[in-house]
Amino acid sequence: MSAASQGSQETLGVVLIEPPCVVSGKDSEVAIHLSRPVPLANSHEVVVASDGELVANAPLSPAMGKTLSLDLPPIGSCGVYVTITGVAEEPDSKAPCMLSLPAEAAEEVCELFSRMLSDMMASYADSPSELLYVPAGCDPPPQPAWMGRGGSSRQWLEGDTPLREAVWASHLQPFIADFAALLEGLSAGNSDSHGACVPMVMYLLQARLWNTASFLLTSCLAHGVPVTLGPFALSAVDVEAHRLKADFLAMASRAEGLCVGEGAGGVEERGVSVGAIRGLHTCGSNSGSPLESGHFAGNTAASS
Repeated sequence: MSAASQGSQETLGVVLIEPPCVVSGKDSEVAIHLSRPVPLANSHEVVVASDGELVANAPLSPAMGKTLSLDLPPIGSCGVYVTITGVAEEPDSKAPCMLSLPAEAAEEVCELFSRMLSDMMASYADSPSELLYVPAGCDPPPQPAWMGRGGSSRQWLEGDTPLREAVWASHLQPFIADFAALLEGLSAGNSDSHGACVPMVMYLLQARLWNTASFLLTSCLAHGVPVTLGPFALSAVDVEAHRLKADFLAMASRAEGLCVGEGAGGVEERGVSVGAIRGLHTCGSNSGSPLESGHFAGNTAASS
């Protein structure tokens, strides 16, 4: 079979969405990259939806090649899903996702993608970077085959499409999908999502995404889900971005740990070991921690 014939048999799908996160409440434009050129005879349509509601849609035309630029109206803070109609999907497959978040958090998520791209080449030369998100219970994906072709790191970092698609699919898309699922779980009142917020928050703090971590914790509190750090019940003031940045060492080093949800008794009791969270061993001891110095305004959980 010729290369052209093989390409014509490839399933049409979404391999990259840029930017990965838009600013909630504002008009935006996204570029949706496809796995192959749009076939001449087709009735495919790109559908963008959020919370089960249509956000935007557009027919696919061969003239657009492999990239569709789509204008989006203002969207709330949530996960936004992109599907292509008329395409057979694998069982249990999930639609590609992007995020819509407040401006400072949206900027951090977009910067995270750039940082992941920069880390990708160096990470596989030694060990996977802590910045390259891997879903809980999953092993890091293998090194992409094309990374062994030779050439300098700079060659791959200068906007090379295979690199962007590989990092998006293997690391950024799982992060975005997990984050969107947490927001949906909180909105639906699903208590199963509470414990999953802890490793996500710790990843965000480890990656220095202070505003994104603050948004997630604030969302928990806004939906009536308690957030505790050891004996302390945290308030919306305690989880502001600048406080998280100042108190990160305390959150990492306190033996009781961070907990989200009812019955908060420390991370260990929720099945998430502080010691198992990547990178936290380097955060130092409890001595002189910001929490013990009174930086947090929260009351103890026992007295609240």
